[in-house]
Amino acid sequence: MPNEDSVPGSRRTVLVVDDDLSVRTVTVRALQLFGFQTLQAADGIEGLDVFRANLDVIGCVLVDLTMPRLDGLSTAREMTAIVPETRIILMTGYAEDDAREKSDGLQIAAFLEKPFDLPRLRAIIEKTLDS
Repeated sequence: MPNEDSVPGSRRTVLVVDDDLSVRTVTVRALQLFGFQTLQAADGIEGLDVFRANLDVIGCVLVDLTMPRLDGLSTAREMTAIVPETRIILMTGYAEDDAREKSDGLQIAAFLEKPFDLPRLRAIIEKTLDS
């Protein structure tokens, strides 16, 4: 009997958490075109709710660094407290070095600088899910 990770399409769902509707919409549509399942949330609090409700299918979380109500780092900390091996991709307008410094030791699987192009988005998601 195959394990969950060997079933095609399993754990290939990406949760996109971004307060900017246009960024979230374009990102979700692109991921769907690339063949990924997606979930989305407009901020960190909603992201945590979606995360908790879908723990069994989420392969990684793409979360914006700066959001109202609950920022990306706090969201990532909460998610990794629930599931320590959660793969977090931090999306940010800051340079990666600055974002890494702000992450204060939090395990971040990858950084995606805004603005990003779609091939870069796809490469980072695939590398994160395959790791």
